[in-house]
Amino acid sequence: MLIKFATPVILAIAFVLLPEKIWNRILEGVLFFLVYFKNMVVSLFLRLGFGNAKALTLELCKLEGTLSKGHIGSECKLSEYKFYTGLVLQMIEYGRRWGISVRKVLRGIREGLTKDYRFERKLFSELRGGIVQFIVVSAVNWIFALMVMELVNIPIGFSVASIMIFLQVSGIFLFVLIYIIRKKKSFSIYEKYLSTLIVMRALVEVGLGIDKTLQQTSVDEILGSSDLAFETVRHRLEHAIDSWKRRGTNVKTELDDLIAESWFLMEQRFESFLKSLNVLKFLILAVFYMGSYFVYLFHLTSLFLVE
Repeated sequence: MLIKFATPVILAIAFVLLPEKIWNRILEGVLFFLVYFKNMVVSLFLRLGFGNAKALTLELCKLEGTLSKGHIGSECKLSEYKFYTGLVLQMIEYGRRWGISVRKVLRGIREGLTKDYRFERKLFSELRGGIVQFIVVSAVNWIFALMVMELVNIPIGFSVASIMIFLQVSGIFLFVLIYIIRKKKSFSIYEKYLSTLIVMRALVEVGLGIDKTLQQTSVDEILGSSDLAFETVRHRLEHAIDSWKRRGTNVKTELDDLIAESWFLMEQRFESFLKSLNVLKFLILAVFYMGSYFVYLFHLTSLFLVE
């Protein structure tokens, strides 16, 4: 009880009495870790292709301009980003082979890419903000421990310091790891649906037969999937293909609606993922960083009780 009420007083006095050299060392350490982890996260996203999203958007704008002149280059080099690059190159190849309107398809892909890039920036901001928040909380824990050590001459101890460092580093590592795994699991199905539907719509536009169209797409793969978010899209697509086979129904409008609905579902999943990221951040803070603080507090309490 005495420690509970004395802690704020100790902190207030320490802010005034703490030597300038200690403050300088603390600040240097905090700045070092902030820069280090920021560079780590930025390089991580560059490796994942996030840094290429904006470049690809600009390249598609230039490509549309080239296509408007009525010719498709023999070779097209584009920045790699998710499924978009492969899809664009596939559309260009189909333009040469079957004469599909590549420019029209690219316009829709570029709009989707712009939305994707906007959401990725939000996710990146949340990930970076979470890591910075973890570092700041860790720094506060160590500042408190150093102030207590300076004022009452109580050493932290190697075992306690090791546990605190382990919890703090593990918190950041686990946060980034769960983010990567859940993100890949959450959005891979959307890439399959969108790429399949866009290719199918482009081939239908040029009047390619149903057998060839289905051969060039991954319809069987997405119809066999079990993602609940796409249950309605899956049933509608299955019905559209069946109508096309049996009665030769024009499925252009239906495919346009399915593509629009898939983009909408992807936006909803982004928003949901963003909320789950905030929950994960709170849990990591509560378990690893408050845990680190309580480990030191327990160590401090036990020393007072012994004395």
